[in-house]
Amino acid sequence: MELGAGARTSDRSVRSFILDSGASASVAPVSWLPPSVKRELHPADRVFTTAGGTRVKSQGLALIRVQPAGGPSFKGWFHVLPIGRALISVSQLINHGYQVTFGEEGGQVHLPSGDFLGFESERGVFALRASARALPATKDGPDFPRQA
Repeated sequence: MELGAGARTSDRSVRSFILDSGASASVAPVSWLPPSVKRELHPADRVFTTAGGTRVKSQGLALIRVQPAGGPSFKGWFHVLPIGRALISVSQLINHGYQVTFGEEGGQVHLPSGDFLGFESERGVFALRASARALPATKDGPDFPRQA
């Protein structure tokens, strides 16, 4: 299921995932998920504090495949929140064998396979532009990220 399905242009399926070195978990906006995925979220009893200081409760966990244009995909568990932008936790990437390098204009996520994904600096934050697809719920426990 493509996140944000029903959009009028294919460009709407491309999202910005902010690479956040201060995030303890990866999060995705609830507005990105189709109703069928919202019904199948894994339970998650966790409260997050946004950059603005607002506390928001996770509505559950969704398994999402991130597919940058022209690059390898990876999938991971994202807490679903009533927020506007998705965040990928840099510490979660590193804890799962990925390497992340930052530069003045962007950087790279190096996957354990040896492949890499490029990202850019976008209005003061580092953003990975990619399409996103919600995957069917699994019985496996949440683990982020895995190369798809």
